[in-house]
Amino acid sequence: MQAIIDQLLARKAIHPVLVDIGASGGTPRIWQPIRGHSTYIGFDGDTREVHHPREDEFRKACFVHEVITADGSGEVTFHLTRSPYCSSTLTPNPKVTDNFLSADSFIVDRQERVKSSTLSAVLDRLGLDHMDWMKIDTQGTDLRIYNSLRQAHRDRLLAIDLEPGLRGAYVGEDLFSDVHRQLIGDGYWLSNLKVCGLVRMRKSTLDALAARDESMIADAISQSVRTTPGWTECRYLRSLESLAEAGADTDSYLLLWVFALMDRQYGFCLDTALEYARLFGADDVSSLMQGESLRRLEFAIHAMEAAKQTVEVTVFGRVKRKVRRVLSMGP
Repeated sequence: MQAIIDQLLARKAIHPVLVDIGASGGTPRIWQPIRGHSTYIGFDGDTREVHHPREDEFRKACFVHEVITADGSGEVTFHLTRSPYCSSTLTPNPKVTDNFLSADSFIVDRQERVKSSTLSAVLDRLGLDHMDWMKIDTQGTDLRIYNSLRQAHRDRLLAIDLEPGLRGAYVGEDLFSDVHRQLIGDGYWLSNLKVCGLVRMRKSTLDALAARDESMIADAISQSVRTTPGWTECRYLRSLESLAEAGADTDSYLLLWVFALMDRQYGFCLDTALEYARLFGADDVSSLMQGESLRRLEFAIHAMEAAKQTVEVTVFGRVKRKVRRVLSMGP
């Protein structure tokens, strides 16, 4: 994968712009194949777990120590929670969070007034007229930040990662249902969805149990009890219909193909490669895109068939061993 991506991006001199809003914990791993070609802009209001990218990790990189909000009012109250990954401009909702073992993570240790801006304003300040892939993880405000983007910035986005909630852990948070409805309407399709959750059990209940049985600790329960859906990690890619309506250029189709390849959407890769050839004519780039798409599809099919054969052989072997044991026992 790396070789074909390097070849195509270098040939067309394409330098993706990657925006990471809520960058605690490091940059997204999926961006690894395009980092050397890309400009990275990271944001996070809680700097306790922020890991700034190395100078050689991206083609260009900067970290903006401001909170991105929908209105960019200049300053905003930021709620710093016990866990840096739960901090937000929204107030945690204890009526919801107190029902989960992780309730302590949402306890607000302190509040700070921090500088805030809209994302479009920051892009203007940095001299960037677009972004290609945006990740938003703001604990409850993902949709409003997306909606606050200037239309010109929204029109050129090709991929979006978000983490909207399902349970209302923050007062007034944007929920997955709202995010999904908006993005589907804006010409994206849901490429990946992971439902995440926590154990539904009050900390006070755990404390009462632990007083009687020392083995009843949070880690043991968290590893053994089924979690309750609480939030999602979702990825949306721009649809080909949406690109056509926008009159997108060759670079947009190529970059969308690269993003789909990274997300292992090999069928959509081939769709995109064929559409590229139909709209702009067959050339070396379209041939490379089609060839790699087919190679990936064939590899995926062979891998599935090999896995099925392995399962069949394993099951057959177990049956044979069981039959032998039974026969060896005699009548």
